[in-house]
Amino acid sequence: MYGLSEAKSFCSVNAHVDCDSVNTSTFSEILGIPVALIASFAFFVELLLLFGIQAFGTEEKQKLSRFFFYLCTGNMIATIVMGVISSFVLKTYCLMCMTIWFVSIILFFFSRSIAQKSDFKLLASDFKSLFVGGEQGARGVLFILFLVPVGAGLVNGMWKQNISSDLDKFVENSLSDWKNAQKIDFFIDKAPQLGNPQAPMQIVEFSDFQCPHCKRAAPSLHAFVNSHRDNVHFIFQNYPLDSSCNKEMKSEGHDQACRFARAALCSDRQGHFFEGHDWIFAHQDTLSEAMLPNLVSELNLDKAQFEACMVSSETSNELTAQLNRGKLAGIEGTPSIFVNGKLLPGGFIIPVLDAVLKSLKN
Repeated sequence: MYGLSEAKSFCSVNAHVDCDSVNTSTFSEILGIPVALIASFAFFVELLLLFGIQAFGTEEKQKLSRFFFYLCTGNMIATIVMGVISSFVLKTYCLMCMTIWFVSIILFFFSRSIAQKSDFKLLASDFKSLFVGGEQGARGVLFILFLVPVGAGLVNGMWKQNISSDLDKFVENSLSDWKNAQKIDFFIDKAPQLGNPQAPMQIVEFSDFQCPHCKRAAPSLHAFVNSHRDNVHFIFQNYPLDSSCNKEMKSEGHDQACRFARAALCSDRQGHFFEGHDWIFAHQDTLSEAMLPNLVSELNLDKAQFEACMVSSETSNELTAQLNRGKLAGIEGTPSIFVNGKLLPGGFIIPVLDAVLKSLKN
């Protein structure tokens, strides 16, 4: 989740249905605890209540049914809130989140059907009974209700304990190095891009399509931009580590990198850069000239236009311009990620990007 995955999540379909973007947004956590983890514990508590309803007598069964209804109503309210955030704030949906919403809706209507009084007239007295005595089953509700915040908090704390110390130090060092780095003006007038051009956080990535680390960086970078699209602007630049076009390379390096940098630029000419970008990375281990027709076919590109673009001087000049920007920046490897003209170490790690954005906004 921090930018170490080599591919997008299976439920990241496009810019509008993207689990990665939703999971990296500021709305994915409550007090530092993932919303998905809280929802999991809420469903577990609802399951316990359902078992309790079957285990006790009529009076307690009615009260437990009401508690089940209260909890399902809370989930329903949370579902509505998250739906509004996805629709009008993030403008992006998560298939896994939508599954949770669907389950919440079903449970809400089911809870109404089994609760004889599915309203809130008895809410105050029901909760008061948890603290002043009463039936054994109802008192047990107090314990299992605490499982939602306490259980989620403990699991999240144990998980973070294993990674937070080293990660926090890495984020701190990256932020410090970025602040002290020399600023470079790239003067990029046209390029594949995402986000808001006027955003306070301007990201420029130099990438090589045969670089495994670049493949790993892409999903988290794009998810971060999509989840902060008003505050972040992203620009992609080719920097193939291939001596056939990059004169800074003294060895053969990645022998297909220049060819597929051109292919990405030609995909961009037909308005399909990021589809081409993703396709090339998905086939990174088998890239060859013979794969180009597959790229054209699967992206529904105009074949004649693509082939003309691949050998055009305009494409060569555009690639050279991007290589020259990389040379200006003194790039030694890829991916190299710059934020507001300064090199950001670990710039595809989500907590690093979050820390930089927070610093810029403050």
